[in-house]
Amino acid sequence: MEKEPSFIVALGVWWAWVWRAMLLALLAGFVAGFVFGFLRAVTGVEALSVIGPIIGGIGGVFVGIWILQRLMLKGTKTWRLAVIEKQDA
Repeated sequence: MEKEPSFIVALGVWWAWVWRAMLLALLAGFVAGFVFGFLRAVTGVEALSVIGPIIGGIGGVFVGIWILQRLMLKGTKTWRLAVIEKQDA
């Protein structure tokens, strides 16, 4: 059943996406920061200080897209996100 995209519905969809995306992005950023920080400390290569955050940001984008895809495939306990193609009049 299609629901009207009210503010409350949009808020529920947004929250379902944002808390999952933030949690996984923070975890991935922590791991990437630890790895690149360790490599910088061991090798002394200053460029790793710049590369780490860039890779972390790119990884965060992919995590967000992956979470959105999971909401489309599996959804939550009460709903699943779907894309409906518009029919031209």
